[in-house]
Amino acid sequence: MTEVSARTWRFRRREAPDAAAHVQEGVASRVYPHQARFLVHAPAGTVRTQISGSAAVVRPRDDERCEVLSGAGNLDAVLMYVLLLGHDFEVLDPPELGRRCRALATRLRSAAARKH
Repeated sequence: MTEVSARTWRFRRREAPDAAAHVQEGVASRVYPHQARFLVHAPAGTVRTQISGSAAVVRPRDDERCEVLSGAGNLDAVLMYVLLLGHDFEVLDPPELGRRCRALATRLRSAAARKH
């Protein structure tokens, strides 16, 4: 140990991420080719009872809304998952998912208007 000397490597000390949250986000979102973020108009506690921790990360925004981060093989799958929660929501990211919502809304309105 007497031969130990300082090297040129330098780094800034930073806080380590919360390990559990980091792993959950990786499992629920980053492993998929498509990720999406939503603002869901329901309390985080309510949404957490509806979504498995392996399917999405739920972060409270305030008492009545939460952010949901999830991923899937395609954007339609993650969109349908959030839609079927039964709460109002907004697409935060990615922008193309908002466009997809509008296209699907048009298709759904058309289907609902048909009389058989």
